[in-house]
Amino acid sequence: MKFLLLAILLIALIAIYIGLKVRVRTDFDKIVIFFLLFIIFHSSYTFVFEIAGLPRYIDTAFPFGLAYGPMFYFALRAATGKSISVDKVLLHAMPFVIWVGLFVAFASTPESHAVYSSIYFRVLYSLVSVSMIGYLVMAFFTSRNRVHSKSASKTIRLIAIAVSILATMAVMFIILTVYNIIPRAKVPSHFPRYLIYTAMLIQAIAVIHYQIERLFYQIPAGEEIDEGQGEAAEASSQYQKSLVSEHLLDEYEEKLNKLIKVKVFQDIDLSLESLAKKVGAPKHHLTQLLNLRMKKNFNQYINALRIEHACTLLEQGDGDYSIQDLAYECGFNSKVSFNRNFKLITGLTPSEYRVKHVKYSDSDVPN
Repeated sequence: MKFLLLAILLIALIAIYIGLKVRVRTDFDKIVIFFLLFIIFHSSYTFVFEIAGLPRYIDTAFPFGLAYGPMFYFALRAATGKSISVDKVLLHAMPFVIWVGLFVAFASTPESHAVYSSIYFRVLYSLVSVSMIGYLVMAFFTSRNRVHSKSASKTIRLIAIAVSILATMAVMFIILTVYNIIPRAKVPSHFPRYLIYTAMLIQAIAVIHYQIERLFYQIPAGEEIDEGQGEAAEASSQYQKSLVSEHLLDEYEEKLNKLIKVKVFQDIDLSLESLAKKVGAPKHHLTQLLNLRMKKNFNQYINALRIEHACTLLEQGDGDYSIQDLAYECGFNSKVSFNRNFKLITGLTPSEYRVKHVKYSDSDVPN
């Protein structure tokens, strides 16, 4: 158990270090870092319990499980472009905060253990089960229109792992409660505890993989580079590139067109490096292809495709999209970047374009 907890701590610390190296952090990235800090607290708490030989209820009675559902829910909202307010966060954190207060009262009055222990654990573990299942169901219904979008493949993959783990934990807590196999006895079954911390380790490993991907592909096409950096990059590209044969450029263009047909530009984290990897070309070859054949640099090319896709969605009259949802659906990592590029390319704001082409009444135009 001690080695498992140390492994969680080490991986979580490394993941935080890598995450802080990423220059552009989304709301989802911030929630991931908060999650890592929380599992560091969770595993450190249990590690101290293990080495100090404290009473078992000090470990098993703490309501850690009530925090994971809300964290998963807000991570999914961030990944799918939904808004997150401080008021909502505080509201969803209340069950955990309240139960921490109950835990302090329970742990500080040993004489009450014999009387209230069974009730305390049954209610706590029941609430953990309800919380985890409730947030899974809530997340499904509030984000089902976006959860399969290609625009957030890395985050959705991480969320999918969290879904599997959360569902497994919820089932386990139901079994523990129904069959009264609650790990509070003097000689308890260690299996539930090993399962919980193994799940935490798997999630931490998944997060570190996500953080590494974010570090290596951290310049999304939706973000603008200042003119000085752009000129330096272009000069470097001109210096680097060799004369690529027309035949090879044709091959690259064919592969690129296939990627565009499956809307690769919807990936929020798409960069020159990642697109070149998908095409199977060196970066400077892809740059040369875009410059010679499309007469655009990478940012101009990808943003034009994203805005073209946004225009198509607006013209189809899908009123379910807010402007922020539309930005994420088309591959931009912020509403501001989307509005700026949309105005630059079309001469209109997204709202103006929607009104002009879809003929909504003023009351029907989503903001």
